[in-house]
Amino acid sequence: MGINDLLPHLPGGGRHEYCHSFYHLEMKGHVVPFDATSTLWQFAAKHAWDYLCGNHTPALIEWAHFLNYLRSICCWDLRVYMDGMENVEKRPEIERRNAAVAEAEVHNSLTGQIRNTPDYIAKAVNVCKFLRIEVYVSAHEADPQ
Repeated sequence: MGINDLLPHLPGGGRHEYCHSFYHLEMKGHVVPFDATSTLWQFAAKHAWDYLCGNHTPALIEWAHFLNYLRSICCWDLRVYMDGMENVEKRPEIERRNAAVAEAEVHNSLTGQIRNTPDYIAKAVNVCKFLRIEVYVSAHEADPQ
């Protein structure tokens, strides 16, 4: 259940303005907690072929540019939060995701095969550390920090 076409009606929800509208949230100088999961997936999906071939560099470059945008242009004091390993207690969800990936492979859907892998998350953490942005990684997916 959801609301159809909600995103375009929200500030920054337009198709071509999403990553460029955070400045208008006027959170300059505030500590901003940021869950990186969806954003990392978005950059991996944008460079799906490279990502699925094991080349995370294009997606990580986008990640670094995005962090710099939030930190430098928007002046956010970021606290980035990332998922850890898969949580075994979420077995039905893991099985659903695996089935979706298998289905995507059958239909040659590159973006359907994208998952945030531990290796990719570790590299994204290193980007945060290099940029001196506080980053926290939970032990398992969806664990409280």
